[in-house]
This record gives sequence, C-alpha cells and structure tokens, in this order.
Amino acid sequence: HSAHSTHPAHPTYQLTTLIMGSNKMVKFPEWIFLLLPHLKYLDLQRNSIQKLSFSSRWFWQAKRLEWLDVSDNNLNDVSMAVRSINAQWSSTLRKLNLANNKIKVLPPAIGNLTKLEILNVSHNLLTSLPNEVGHLSSTLTQLSIEGNHLDLDPAVLKGSTRDLCGFLFARLKRSVPNNRVKLMLIGDPRAGKTTLLHSLMKTRSRKRSLISGYSGATPDKEVTTLATVGVDVNEWKLKHKNKLYSVSAWDFAGQEDFYATHPCFLSERAMYIAVYDASRSLKELQTLKPWLAAVHARASHCPVLIVGSHADRISNVQLYPCYTKVCRVAQLYPRYFKVCRVYSYTYVLSKYVECTVIPVLYQMKGHTLVGNMVPSSYVELENLLRAEAVKRDTFPVISFTELADVVHGCHSDVGFENGAELLLAVRYLHQTGALLHFDDPRSRLCDYFFIKPAWLCQMFGSGGWWIVTMKEHKSYKLHPFVNKSGILSRKIFSQHFLEQVIIIPLIFLPQLFRLLENFEIVLWQGGDNYLVPSQLPTHKPPIQPPIPNPGHQIIRYFSMIYVPMGFWSR
Repeated sequence: HSAHSTHPAHPTYQLTTLIMGSNKMVKFPEWIFLLLPHLKYLDLQRNSIQKLSFSSRWFWQAKRLEWLDVSDNNLNDVSMAVRSINAQWSSTLRKLNLANNKIKVLPPAIGNLTKLEILNVSHNLLTSLPNEVGHLSSTLTQLSIEGNHLDLDPAVLKGSTRDLCGFLFARLKRSVPNNRVKLMLIGDPRAGKTTLLHSLMKTRSRKRSLISGYSGATPDKEVTTLATVGVDVNEWKLKHKNKLYSVSAWDFAGQEDFYATHPCFLSERAMYIAVYDASRSLKELQTLKPWLAAVHARASHCPVLIVGSHADRISNVQLYPCYTKVCRVAQLYPRYFKVCRVYSYTYVLSKYVECTVIPVLYQMKGHTLVGNMVPSSYVELENLLRAEAVKRDTFPVISFTELADVVHGCHSDVGFENGAELLLAVRYLHQTGALLHFDDPRSRLCDYFFIKPAWLCQMFGSGGWWIVTMKEHKSYKLHPFVNKSGILSRKIFSQHFLEQVIIIPLIFLPQLFRLLENFEIVLWQGGDNYLVPSQLPTHKPPIQPPIPNPGHQIIRYFSMIYVPMGFWSR
C-alpha cells in the first residue's frame, strides 16, 4: 500500500491517465479519486462492475477528470453516479462512455454536464432519452444511441447529434402527444384495398377512371369498384377510446405501371395493411411477397397487418388452407407484427381493422408510432402548412427560403432556433404524411417541400401528368411531343404541356424533370431527350446489340437486398 502515497513528489501523485480495462473487477475502485488528484483519463472498460459507487465523494481529490470510460460492464443503474459526476466534474468532463451495459434509465441530471462533448449510451436497455439532453446542444458533438429501443421517430433518429438535441430541447420547452396515424394500404390489383379504405372512412368509393385489361380483372363479372391510379391519399378522423386521431391513409395502386414510384412513398413511420384476395388460388398469395419484401427493406420496424377479403366467394373448407398459407408467407418476415384474418364482408373486416390499428401502434416496443410526445412547434408547423397549402392550391410547392419566411412571419408560437431545427421538424412531418420532402442529394430536390401530398400523387396518377398514365386507361393518348419510340423532347414539353395542361411555373421545370427522374418516370437519354418507359411501344423495336462477335456475351450483375417490384419487366 505504500505505492499509493499522496506525497506530491511520488510518481503516482502526478498520474493523469489510468487504464484498468479487462481486469475482472466487480466493484468500482473509489480509491482512485482519493489518491490521484491530477487524473484526467480513466479507462475501466471490459470489467464486471455492477454499480458506480461514489459514496466517499467528500474525500475526492481528483477535480480535473475529463474522460470516463465504463463501457462493457454490467451497470444497470447510473442515477446516483450521474448525480455525483455532475456534482464533481460538471465543468470538466468531456467524454462519458456507458456503452454495452444494462442501463434502463438515463437520469435527467445528465443534462447538467455542460462541457460534455461525447456521450455514448449505445447497446443498453434504454427506451427513452431525457429531454434534458437538449441542454447539451451547444457542446455535444457525438451522441451514440444505437442498439437501444428508443421511442423516438425514425426521422429524429436519422438526424445528427445537433438535430436530436434540438428535438429534445424543443420537447423540453413544450410537448404534446402525437395523435397522427399514417396507414399504407398495399397489395395487388382488385384485392379490395380501396373498398376497405372507404369502409373505414365510412364513405362511398369515389369515381375514378376505369382500368381494364390488366392481370387480375374478371372479364365475366361487372366491375363495380374503380381501380386506383397511382397513390390515393385520404385524410379523416378516427375515434378510439374517446381519443381522436388524425389518419393519413395512402392507397397504393396495384398495377405494375406504378411499381417504380411506390418505394419513394414508403415511410418508416407508418402501419402497413397488406390486402390479398382470399377467393383466388393459393398461388396468388405469392403476390404478397414482393410487397412485404419492399416494406421489410425500407421500413423493417413498422407493423404490418395482413388481411384477406372476398371470402364469401369460396367455401369455408377452403378458408383454412388460405389462412395457413398466409401465415407461412408472413413468417418469412419475423420482425413484423403479424395479424392474419379472412372475412366475408367488407364492413366486418373494416370494423376489425379499425379496432386493431391503434392498439397495434401502441404495442410497438421501442418504436412508438402514436401517443409519443413531440414538440408542440411541430404540430403548429403542420397547421401552418395546411393553411399555406390552401393558398397555393394550384401549385402547393414551397422552397426552404419561402418556408422560413412563412414561419418567421406567422403570429403563432411556431419558433425554431435555427434552420437545422426547422429541417428536423420537416423531416418528422414527412414521415407522418403531412408533407413530402425528398432529401436525397441525388434527386436535387432538397430545397423543395410538397405541402399537399395528395396533389403530387394525383399528378403522378390521373390528375393530368399523362406520363405515367397507363395505356389501358380509356383517356390514354400519345401526345405530339413523345414519338413512337417513347422519347420525350423536353423543349417541346415546356412549350406546349405546361401552358395547356397544368399550371407549373417554368422556373420549376428543371426540378420537375429531376422529380420525374427520381421516380423513374423518365430516364435521361442525353441532350434534350428523355425515355418514357410507360410510353414504349408494345412490340420490341429493332435494336442491334453492341456485340462485335456472335460468340461474345455481355453480362450484367445486380446486387441488391431484394428484387424491387416490376424490376424485370422494366
């Protein structure tokens, strides 16, 4: 013990760095702070410490600790430890590593460490972060939270450390429960998605352009429900247990023509309802796989409710094999919350779905999609943009500069500290379906916001943008600025189409084509020409492949997580 001398001339007295990792310690060595007054860096990782005990803090000599690493231990409660750390080193500690432990709660006192630059709480058992972390926004440069089941929106989790701190600080000032639900109905044509949706909304199906001739149609029966074109967005109020929820429902067209656009709308903050026709053969159930694979690749944490329709067309003996087969298909995606049912009548099915949606969203562990607390400024921004969309009815697109001016000029309590905080709010509203924003730099649309999602979806469908109109549609007509080979001239397009068909400012024309390219609706061919896949001829044109020798082959390899719907046909 003589080595632990506190004499100023002793070498250990001047020690600033102490590494004691991988020593199988089960108790925190408090003597370190009594004997090492100049200690700045303490590494205790990869031990078996169960508790950080600072009971003798009044004897502490170490006043300058800057770096504390207790990762890879067995810590489960750090509440008292953080309070002690705050009392002793709130003005000196710059890095705190608590990763790979069993911590369930991070105490609010963590927000008092005003000099903290790096905080690592990854791979613990945390389900929430204290709003007081928002106080660290001016100093914290790295916040590691992966490996936990946090009840934060994906839009927030994807943001930077500064974004996350800004979100928590805004929630600290004033927060409200999130009561906005986003539903996405997916499935093949004629599965009954639209009928189910309107039964949920307690409205009649709206008139749409009739589409015939595609796979799944029944020629010997009269078509009573008109097919969805593109993506149909509906808003309505859903009451559940005396609470009112705002529902944004996205009804995806099942036709292959729109497969390229669908992945751009899939959200990480939604509940998916996969609808299949139980009256078809069991082989038809394989059509669910591409839809489930698409959701699994882009929104793996979202719940999926699988429902069967048209059960009145088959006997009860055939229902059980159908149900068993669907369960087998659903088991291919074990991370999903699975509920499989087959019902004969749409009304009964819709009542079941209505009673299931909200409870399922509340039951999502670590990925709360409804009921979680969000900054009130986010909700106020949504209301502000809804009013702005009414003013811009013909062209509800707004730039970031215009958005900032609208927020600055309003008389409500909508307030954001900086542009980054405003962008985080926009990212959240995009995930909830209140607006659309494509922040992929490759699309070059980061500066624009579509504040009326239904408008954009209509433009891609039956609202006037002939580009994605299916050839089977009765209003299909080859326009003069697209030749017989499906090539579009941008110059002729800008001269005729924008003036005669739709009100879009000419200044937005470059962004329009970037948007169309982003959705694979047009493909740039060089110069002023674009290829429009939906306008290609039905017969294969004569093309001479660039093979100099008949014995040579050209091989292209594709490496992807899953095969996108309609990939091979495109």
